[in-house]
Amino acid sequence: MDDLLADMTYPLHADLRRLLPVVGPARTTEARGHALILRQTPLAIDAGPAERAALFSVTEAQEGLGRTYREYAADSRYRAAWAVVTPQAKEAVLEGHTEEVRAVCDLIVKGRSMRASAAEDGTLRLWDPVLARVTRVLRPRFGGIRALWECSIDGHPHLAIGTGGRSAPLGSDDRGRCRPTPHAEGA
Repeated sequence: MDDLLADMTYPLHADLRRLLPVVGPARTTEARGHALILRQTPLAIDAGPAERAALFSVTEAQEGLGRTYREYAADSRYRAAWAVVTPQAKEAVLEGHTEEVRAVCDLIVKGRSMRASAAEDGTLRLWDPVLARVTRVLRPRFGGIRALWECSIDGHPHLAIGTGGRSAPLGSDDRGRCRPTPHAEGA
């Protein structure tokens, strides 16, 4: 796959509907950059080669991935000269759980977008999806977590978890230990 992605003209003519699902495991830096360009440019799927080069040039400029398509698109109707945007992670591998992940939930924590994941290892992890890093690991006392969801109690956001037949909204103490919120006692 890396050899195909290294050829910058190949994605201009390839059937992108068939190529996109298999570009994930690219190994070289160049191939990973070209795979990112393909994934970030869905409008290119139905475009012809000149239009694809122009579209790829915009993504390339936005993501800071060199000048390959910007130079190749010189004869297109348009091409990116530069771009200033806040980079965001679109796809990331979040590693840390030691057993099967059973639930994932997006939520807002103190005004920031976060992602929560829960696994059979008994941990609940909060992630910064932009940096693709864990920000907190919580260890509830009731074992493997099978479900989680964002909820609101009296207008305050909570993350609720479910384990083998029991669920409770959680908070945490000042040491990061999970505890049921007062509203969840006896749940």
